[in-house]
Amino acid sequence: MLTVGVDVSIQRTSGKVHSAKVTEINERNRTVTVEWFENGDTKGKEVSLMDIVALNPQYFVGAPSPNLSATGPRLERIAIAPVGAIVQPQHYGRTTQINGSTTRVAVVDNDFVAPAPPQHKKQIAKPAVSGGTGVTGPVVPPHSGSLNRSANNTFKLRASMTAVTADNNNSNYAVINKTSKVEKENSKEQQQTATQQQTTTPVTPVTPVTPQESEAPRSGATDNGQDKNPVVRKSVAMSKVDEIKKNREERRAKQAEAMAHKQEMTKNSSNNKNWEFGNMIKEYRQQLNISGLNINEPVLDHKICVAVRKRPLNKRESARGEVDVVTIPNRDTILVHEPKTKLDLTRYLDHSNFRFDYAFDEGVDNELVYRFTAKPLVKTVFDGGMATCFAYGQTGSGKTHTMGGNFSGKGQDCSKGIYYMATRDIFTILRQPKYASQNLVVTASYFEIYAGKVFDLLNGKDMLRVLEDAKGQVQVCGLTEIPVHSVDEVLELIQKGSSDRTSGQTQVNANSSRSHAVFQISLRKATRLHGKFSLIDLAGNERGADTASADQRTRMEGAEINKSLLALKECIRALGRKNASHTPFRSSKLTHILKDSFIGENTRTCMIAMISPGMASCENSLNTLRYADRVKELGAENPLERQEREDRELENIVDVDDDDALYDGDQISSEMLELTQAVSHLQELEEDLLEAHREMIEVYPKFTVQLRQIMDVTKRVDYDMVEYVGRMTDLIEENKQYIERMEARCRAMRQQMQEEEKISMALKRPTHY
Repeated sequence: MLTVGVDVSIQRTSGKVHSAKVTEINERNRTVTVEWFENGDTKGKEVSLMDIVALNPQYFVGAPSPNLSATGPRLERIAIAPVGAIVQPQHYGRTTQINGSTTRVAVVDNDFVAPAPPQHKKQIAKPAVSGGTGVTGPVVPPHSGSLNRSANNTFKLRASMTAVTADNNNSNYAVINKTSKVEKENSKEQQQTATQQQTTTPVTPVTPVTPQESEAPRSGATDNGQDKNPVVRKSVAMSKVDEIKKNREERRAKQAEAMAHKQEMTKNSSNNKNWEFGNMIKEYRQQLNISGLNINEPVLDHKICVAVRKRPLNKRESARGEVDVVTIPNRDTILVHEPKTKLDLTRYLDHSNFRFDYAFDEGVDNELVYRFTAKPLVKTVFDGGMATCFAYGQTGSGKTHTMGGNFSGKGQDCSKGIYYMATRDIFTILRQPKYASQNLVVTASYFEIYAGKVFDLLNGKDMLRVLEDAKGQVQVCGLTEIPVHSVDEVLELIQKGSSDRTSGQTQVNANSSRSHAVFQISLRKATRLHGKFSLIDLAGNERGADTASADQRTRMEGAEINKSLLALKECIRALGRKNASHTPFRSSKLTHILKDSFIGENTRTCMIAMISPGMASCENSLNTLRYADRVKELGAENPLERQEREDRELENIVDVDDDDALYDGDQISSEMLELTQAVSHLQELEEDLLEAHREMIEVYPKFTVQLRQIMDVTKRVDYDMVEYVGRMTDLIEENKQYIERMEARCRAMRQQMQEEEKISMALKRPTHY
């Protein structure tokens, strides 16, 4: 029985035959709609009922046919009769449902046709239109008695499918002739068969249908009130047109609904111009299974640990209607949804995926960040090693908040920062019996690196000199190192140093930390260093576009910050390589001071990258994540390929003291590289000039004393003028070299300042790199 939902066999255009499920039966068009699943998609097709009958006889044939091999090919006609028609029960053995109405299906042999409908004023028989056989199946009443099924009465026709439709009380009476392909028969045998059929079966006269009657509207009625004409079959082309029209109407309805929804959202978010991006990000997040890092998860052991922390939107960003474009779905993954616009003004999101050791969302506090990042390094200090923890990121991303403590207005609660927590744990471990007997002394120092110069934050910001001794150890000459005995003493030192730290205003942040702040906690046995923990709050990683148009001092400090950050990245990467033959610690003042933290055997490093979630900070956040990703490179790259690439880098490594080698491999424009090199050269000339000035100050008192002695000679009445001129000439010649050196260095520095200004003016145009 052919019903909706059964499986049938269909044949594709390519000739392939496969199974499909019936979804709709259209009796008017004599078609069947089927669907099937292929390559992950659901596909559909409209198949002719004749093709379904040809490939699926089991749904239409009531019983198996007799042995055809003995009688040869024979004609079977499948009749689909409406409910209420009088048929021979022995021939109508099955029923099926088509378009909700029950229909009986009969198997009719060559010498049997469907029974004639009741007497009607007119009976219409249409000739078959398919197969080209020209055979017409007349509608006649079946005669009683058994049917003659001999081979002589078997029609042997070419394979064809014909349909005959008759009008019967507003119902369709259909006869479908199904034949198998046979050899051509001679006309004599056909005539004999036809003659025998006429003599055995009385044929009811059939009135031909005139064109006027066939084209008459279906609503027309006969004398007895019944329909006059049968239903006209609709072509497949018209069915396709109706389907396209229906799909168009549905599509327009959906578009109108989407437009109404968009207008409603626009009305509700009239003050937020980024609401569309916000909705796209919200829909994307609904597809993710978000599970953040919690305090019960284990802490992994890393020689180099790279973590990323996302801060929440601040009040200023919320007031501007900015959208949170950063998502942290799990403990080590970060997604950045970068808003973009196509040329046709279509808005879309570009999703960037990064993976690190740890990822902290905006809901975590400093205690949780400290537990997974800096706390594992405390044990290294007691084991005689060097530990380093960096906070890196854009200005205003939360570096000082993480390292120094929570801000409340302009005040800072230093007891909530990593500085304080690390000191607390050091004193806790120091009281354990294992270390209490070692007589370890805890000392603290706090200094900053600003524009390539070192200043002591615990001694009135005195400028310090960085030198190397005969053993190659880097010494910060004059650095104040204070012994501490409790956490409260350390807290006082942190508050004092943080208040003196250099800050400035940039286009990114109104109160930006423009220096690298280094807080060091050392363990000493008498005068020998046992271990050291360096906690570093790095300056904001300003882009060239943010600092190129500022004044000269801001440009110089920005160039120095970028240079030191690039050098720091290379040093950390060299620390992570096995058998690294070169560590570029001399490339900047920061890495030079931290030399012992990069070249020692027992060294561990942790970097906490801070990112801002606002849409306006999306580019800076991506730059921060790319920087952190290159430090450890935990991406999807094959480990073997990464090892081969690092080996090639080691083979081609050069002395990174050269600035060109330092910037090689980083994405930076040639103009910005030229500006950075000009600023670096200007800083070198500045150091030379200051050194000459200090030397002049030391020489000047002796020169003044000698001038006074010569002047005292002239007080005598009989002084020797020749002796006076000679002594003055010798004194001037003796001190002339200091004056000339000062003059030359002042001239060189003035020329370099003009060159740097010229390069900076060329960068005042909007430039992105």
